[in-house]
Amino acid sequence: MKLKFNTISNLKIKAMQKQINFKTIELEKYQVLLEKCLDDDDETEAIQIVFYIHDFKIVNKLLFETEEKQNKAFDLINSETAQGYINAALKILNE
Repeated sequence: MKLKFNTISNLKIKAMQKQINFKTIELEKYQVLLEKCLDDDDETEAIQIVFYIHDFKIVNKLLFETEEKQNKAFDLINSETAQGYINAALKILNE
């Protein structure tokens, strides 16, 4: 059996910009995970916001018309925004 390996000389290498698809936001009592993803139902661009309150996993999903809008929102979500999601969840859970 012969094995064939590609070498640098016969591969076309493209310079790629690093894609950031996850980020965590550290708050005083919570850690929030943001993930760029596709919505499973209709394959639109989405951001999933995940955190835990006690033993409850809270997942929020934001849907976007374009990847550009998804990227802009991803960059704008900060600790204040994350705390807002936590406050809303705490209110629902009557904490």
